[in-house]
Amino acid sequence: LAEFSSTDPGSIDTVLVSLAQRHSLLDMRSRFQPALKRALLSESTTQLSSGLYETRLDPQYGFIDETLVYSRAQVAGGEPQFVARCYGSATTKRLLHPCELDSFVGVSGAARVRFSRTQLEDWRTFQIWLESVLKGFVASAD
Repeated sequence: LAEFSSTDPGSIDTVLVSLAQRHSLLDMRSRFQPALKRALLSESTTQLSSGLYETRLDPQYGFIDETLVYSRAQVAGGEPQFVARCYGSATTKRLLHPCELDSFVGVSGAARVRFSRTQLEDWRTFQIWLESVLKGFVASAD
C-alpha cells in the first residue's frame, strides 16, 4: 500500500497504535498538571498555527530533544484537551511518526499512539477520530 511506502515526513498520514494492559494510573493528559508541566522550559513556548502550544521539555528530566504540544482548552478537571510529546527538529528528520501520546482504553487497556506532525494541524478532528477508533477496541459485554 502506498500509505505505508511514503518516507516523506510531511506527507505521512498513517497513525500507529499499540495496545497493552494498563500499567500506570495516569495517561498523558492526566500527567500534564502533576508531572509534565514541571518539565516545561516556559521560555521556549511558541503558539502553533493550529492553536496548540509547543514547549521544549527540560533535558534535566530525561527529555532529550523533545517538546510537549498541548492545548490551552481544557476538559473537566483542568486537563488539556490535547497533549502529545514530539521529538525535536534534529530527530524529526529521521522519524516518520515523531509525535506520540498515550490514552486509556476501556477499564484496563492503554494505547500508545504515534503520528506525524501533520496531524497536529487539525488536532481537534484528529482527537475526535482517535477517541472513536480507541472506543472501537473496547469489547462490550453483550
